[in-house]
This record gives sequence, structure tokens and C-alpha cells, in this order.
Amino acid sequence: MLVFTGSNPVHFVSFLSGTVLVIMGMTFFLMGVKLGMLPIGEAIGADLPKHGSLIFIAVVAFLLSFLTTIAEPDVRVLSSMIDSVSEDSIDRNLLLISIAFGVGFFVTASILRIVYGVSIKHLFAISYLIIILLSFFYTV
Repeated sequence: MLVFTGSNPVHFVSFLSGTVLVIMGMTFFLMGVKLGMLPIGEAIGADLPKHGSLIFIAVVAFLLSFLTTIAEPDVRVLSSMIDSVSEDSIDRNLLLISIAFGVGFFVTASILRIVYGVSIKHLFAISYLIIILLSFFYTV
């Protein structure tokens, strides 16, 4: 194996130990998700339809996806990077809220799409039409 990698044995052992630690970390992470987060999601998903109100389900779906996006560290890093690259011409908080609103809107739209049996092609067509129309209003 060392012949194929062209590196010394110390680097190869370091690589192998790092690989084992990554596999162990992913295993523990996924086990934590399975034991901790999935039961909560299943409980919410089983309880929401019992309320019998489609509006309530849509509002809860919007709020959960909106707040999850706000709390997502990667979205915060992305908004900080865009803020630094744009030299503060795009407000970081406004960008974060816009992304979260978009995620919330489309999660709610997907739930309503499933309930009403609307084809995903129609949802994509309407979404792209809205995006194209909004692109005409952007000015630098």
C-alpha cells in the first residue's frame, strides 16, 4: 500500500487513524440522531394530523423549517461570507431571514403539494417563474 501512495509510513498510519476516528465519529453522530432526533420528528409527524387543521399543519411546518434554518450554523457562515464579500452592501440578517423564509415557504408548499396531489413539475415551473421574475428587480 505504501508503494501506491508514495508517502512514508508515519503519514500512512496518521491517515488510517484519522479514517478510523472519522468513521467512529459518524457512527456516534448517526446513532445520536437515530436515538434523539428521529423519535421527536416521528412524534410531531404523528401528532400533527390529529389536530385536523391543514392551516395548523402548514403554520407549524413553516415555523419549524424557518426556525431550523435560522439556527443552522452553515447558513450563518454563508451569510457572513456573503456579507464580507459584498463589503456590507447586503445585510447579513436580512439575507438570513430571506433564506429562512424561502425554506419555510417551500417546505409548506411541498406539504400542501402532497396533500392536494399537485404534480412536482407544476411546483418547479411556478418556482422557477417566480425566481426569473424576481431576477428582473435586482439592481446592483
